[in-house]
Amino acid sequence: MLVFTAIGYALRLDERVYAAAVIHPRGVEIIMGIVFLAGVSMFLGQSVILFVNRVRRGRFFFSLLTNGVVFLVSYLIWGLAIAFIGWLMFDVEAKDLIIVAALIGLSTAPLVFGFLILIPYTGPAIGKLLNVWQLLIMITVVEFTLRVGLFAAIACVGLSWLLMLLLTNTIGRPVVRLRNALYRKVTGSDLESTTQDILLEFSGGQGLADQAPEGGQA
Repeated sequence: MLVFTAIGYALRLDERVYAAAVIHPRGVEIIMGIVFLAGVSMFLGQSVILFVNRVRRGRFFFSLLTNGVVFLVSYLIWGLAIAFIGWLMFDVEAKDLIIVAALIGLSTAPLVFGFLILIPYTGPAIGKLLNVWQLLIMITVVEFTLRVGLFAAIACVGLSWLLMLLLTNTIGRPVVRLRNALYRKVTGSDLESTTQDILLEFSGGQGLADQAPEGGQA
């Protein structure tokens, strides 16, 4: 129940949830729960290709769990990227950098509704709305934790995205190949994801959804 309560506060951009997550003894677990649910939901929203290829039920549910774990790792990396950019840009204490890296996971609260991307015609628009909502939460997390202004927070988040882009297109290429191989092993379906697709998925994008029609035609 605490996970869903935290989701509600995060969706309202209520900064009280940031403070509560820091002092709550199970704050990290709650944030991890939100990120995991977001990963599962986003996979559901992008799972047309699995339905088309008639992936077996056991593999499908295992794929949901796998994507939840992938989301946890990806947002940990993005949180660390934001902490690194914050360290370069602002005069902040080390504890604040650790906190912001953890609280970034709250920005995935809107993605808990990622399964709605599966809706025909309106799905892409819903996906974009969720992405913007996520970005707003991420910016407010940076504002609150690092005690900086709006434009400074926007710059920090934007530069962290560029850093993620750079990492994904350099040292991240082997990770992309490993991820594709794991996807084929788990689901029994092919997925030719590019580095851009993986980065878009990490940021709540439509990488798999965009490829769904091609999967249906194969």
